Amino acid sequence: MEHDIPNMTVSPQVEEAGDQFAKLVTEFCQLVDNHTELSVIDFMIRMERLLAKIYLKASELPIVDLPSELVDLRFNESLSNSKPSKPSDSSKFHERMQQLSSYLGKYDRYWHIIDPIDDADHEPIEYSISGDLSEIYDNLNNRLYNWINGNPSQKNEAFSEWQQDWSIHWGDHALNALRALHPYIDRFIDDIDGDELELKNKNH
Repeated sequence: MEHDIPNMTVSPQVEEAGDQFAKLVTEFCQLVDNHTELSVIDFMIRMERLLAKIYLKASELPIVDLPSELVDLRFNESLSNSKPSKPSDSSKFHERMQQLSSYLGKYDRYWHIIDPIDDADHEPIEYSISGDLSEIYDNLNNRLYNWINGNPSQKNEAFSEWQQDWSIHWGDHALNALRALHPYIDRFIDDIDGDELELKNKNH
C-alpha cells in the first residue's frame, strides 16, 4: 500500500539490524512451515533456541522515528481492521495452529498466568505452544515482505512494527512458548528414554 507521507531514508543502523532480523524471521517461518520434516523433539529443541535468538535480537532493535502522518495512518487502520484482517488470513492462521497442535500432541498445552505481576488476578489459563507460534508467525511474516521488497518508507514501517509488536504482543508469546518448551523438551526425552546429550548436540 502506498502512503501519502514524506520521503524517508533507511539509516545504515536500521538497514543492518533489519537484515539480520529478517534472516531470523525467515528461519523461524521456514521452521514452522516445514515442521513435519523433523521429529517433534528436534523441532522443539530448534524452536527453543531460535525463539531465544529472535527475542534477544528484537530487544536490541533501534527505535525508528516514523513521520506523524504514517503513525496516524497506522492508528486509523488498526481501528478499522481486525487481525487477521482477511478471511483467507484467518483460515491460514487456524489451519497452521491446528497442524502444529496435532503435531505436538500432548506437548502442546500448558498453563499460563496472563499477568504474573498482578496480585489480584493470577488464575492460570490454558494456552498452547501452537497458538503462540501461530501468533508470532503472523506478526513476523506479515512485515517481512515489505522489509525485503518495500520502498524506504515501507521498510521503516515494517521495522518499526516488528519492534513495537514485540513490545506489545508477540514478545509475550515468545516468552510463553519458551517457558513451555523448556520443560517439555526434558519431559519428551524422559518419555522416550533418550540420550539428552546426543539429541541436543545433533541440533547445533
